Amino acid sequence: MLLKCIAFLILSLTLTAFTEWLTTHPQDIIYNKLISLLIKFNQNKNLPFIAPHFTLDILTGNDSPIIYTTIDKNLQTTIEKQVRLYINDREKYGINNASVILIDFTTMEVLASIGSGEFFNNDICGQINGTKSRRSPGSALKAFVYALSFDQSLIHPLALLKDTPTY
Repeated sequence: MLLKCIAFLILSLTLTAFTEWLTTHPQDIIYNKLISLLIKFNQNKNLPFIAPHFTLDILTGNDSPIIYTTIDKNLQTTIEKQVRLYINDREKYGINNASVILIDFTTMEVLASIGSGEFFNNDICGQINGTKSRRSPGSALKAFVYALSFDQSLIHPLALLKDTPTY
């Protein structure tokens, strides 16, 4: 099943690459039917296509014929649906992408991983895995830093703090 998902991904990328190739090599249009036939022959609408970022990540550089993962298919598909709903509901606010990673903190097993809202959407750079992208912790840590500062009597609740980068 995993290999079929990867094969589908490769075929889809092949069609995209071939389309781009034709812009600079129009004489190769004669191969268009062959490429289309290859994709139609290998395409199966009933194949599951879940966790593509995670799948590509574990297959990269792994030569083992058997790979064990902890992805829970039900959780994965449920969260993928929730991410799509979340994005659709907030599109009017400019939100067009999201990523989620669900980890069982007691075992550190990855139960679900969504790298982007739509893997094949180039407008949102859908093939970039948002769960592995570096980000600044920013405001998410401010509450903890402030609480620690209160506990250590470094600041008091009425203190005014400058909210600017200090690098």
